Formats: sequence, C-alpha cells, structure tokens
Amino acid sequence: MAEPNIFELISQISETSSIKEEDATITAILHLLRKQPDAAKQKGKRGWTPLHWACFQSRAPFEIVAALLEVWPEAAKEKDTCCGRTPLHYAPSFEVMGALLKAWPEAVNE
Repeated sequence: MAEPNIFELISQISETSSIKEEDATITAILHLLRKQPDAAKQKGKRGWTPLHWACFQSRAPFEIVAALLEVWPEAAKEKDTCCGRTPLHYAPSFEVMGALLKAWPEAVNE
C-alpha cells in the first residue's frame, strides 16, 4: 500500500463536499504528521513544502498549519524555488500570519 501523499491530502480539503469528508481528511493529515513528521519536510512543485501548500490552499484549516509548524518550525523559513517566497507570502489569514511570525519573527525582513 502506498504511503499517503501529504500534498494530495491537503489538496483534498479544498475538494471535499461535506464536513464529514473534510474532517476525515484533516484527521488523516494529523495522523500522518504524528506517525511521519518528516512528511512536513517534503518538497513538491516549485520547491513548496506542505506548509507553503497549506497556506496557498486557503481552505486548509489553521490546525493543519499549526501541526506542520509544530513538527517542523523551520518550514516557516523555507523559500520556494520559483520566486523565493516563504509560506508567509501565501498566508490566507491573520491567524496563519501570526503563527508563521511566531515561528520566525525575522520573516518581516524578508
């Protein structure tokens, strides 16, 4: 059986049609991060980390962003390969911005 792809799981949140499906997807992501915290360090297209992707996918709930930062706080410093942007550049809310700045206060200088 193939390992769950964290990028696909995060994408599923924006594609779900019911709260029950969304809750199951969130649970799967949180379970994956508990069992395989290095999943947060994967790189996808454009050099994005799962944190970039969760920020870009504006429907990703804050608990996903918080869980990603908990297992790999340094993700807040990661720059993508296409534009040199950090997850802060894609933050969809003040709550997410606050969490990213708490993990890396110097981001305001980037």
